[in-house]
Amino acid sequence: MPPGLPKYVKAQPDAKGVVRFYFRYRNVYQRLPDDPDSPEFYQRYSTLLATIRESRTVAAEDTMAAVIADYKGTEGFKRLAAKTQRTYNRYIDRFADYGHWPVADFKRRHIKELQKPLNKTPRAARYFASVCSVLFAHAVELDLIEVNPASGMKRVGKPKPYKAWGDGECGTFEASNTLRGLMTAYMLGRYTGQRLGDVLAWTRSIYNGPELRFRQSKTVRLERPEMVIPALPPLKAYLDALPLDTVLFVTTRNGRAYGEEHFHREFRAALDACGLRHLSFHGLRHAAGVSLAEGGGTEKEIMAWLGHSSPTMAAHYCKTADQKRLARSAAIKLIGTRTEQESGKSDA
Repeated sequence: MPPGLPKYVKAQPDAKGVVRFYFRYRNVYQRLPDDPDSPEFYQRYSTLLATIRESRTVAAEDTMAAVIADYKGTEGFKRLAAKTQRTYNRYIDRFADYGHWPVADFKRRHIKELQKPLNKTPRAARYFASVCSVLFAHAVELDLIEVNPASGMKRVGKPKPYKAWGDGECGTFEASNTLRGLMTAYMLGRYTGQRLGDVLAWTRSIYNGPELRFRQSKTVRLERPEMVIPALPPLKAYLDALPLDTVLFVTTRNGRAYGEEHFHREFRAALDACGLRHLSFHGLRHAAGVSLAEGGGTEKEIMAWLGHSSPTMAAHYCKTADQKRLARSAAIKLIGTRTEQESGKSDA
């Protein structure tokens, strides 16, 4: 491909291997003269370039606001779970003051400047970078820019992993005098390993006594498969003892549905009051994965219980459990070897 071609000009070989030149805009190819150094080539190129500049001036198609609006109309965005869409919108809103900017004017330094207030929370900073990469990739698809300025951004910090709850920590929380709604969410989280968004939305209709039947809200697939989880004895006993005064399992003290932010604030305060500042609700999901793996659960069994669509996280739980089992086995052998050595010395 000849170097230094003007913007929107693409060189492609034909069936005989002869390189032809095209003006490509929004995936529409228009043939250009064969000699890129000829006056005819640049006359035709200038005419086509002026045409798209004129249409852009009228429709402002090259602004950040236009790219955002176009992206939100795509099937890819519409297929995202409602919660994911809200999260995307929250990060996209950081471009609100720059909607009039031509998207081509955005450089990586501008994106990093918008990211800077989030850097103290590495997970948020990484999520923002991912959303930016998707957004600018869409601008590339629209032929508004050639290179995605948010692609491959360096990760900010190291996200702190969610700590899995231990049996002792679970006992401490269960012995606390916390609100019924918080305790119900905790019991559902501990014994099902499901995400908070699902737990807060569950109604009594998902529970029939022996099991719970539900669909995960985070699953991206249009047809979300139904999950069936047996109600383990401690959870069954707890749910059967609940008064039948609300449709939702988890409600505020006034009997209303919890918003996630509201729940996080109250659950955080309850954990802090118990001396469990290092834990979070999502740690219950990790605790379930750890318990399944340490109990000998396979990757497929863990995926079936937690609803993972890929084996990556399940494999992590299994790998950690295998390491612990092997370490315990090695310790027994090491102690046995040293005992034999000490015995040999005594006999001597």
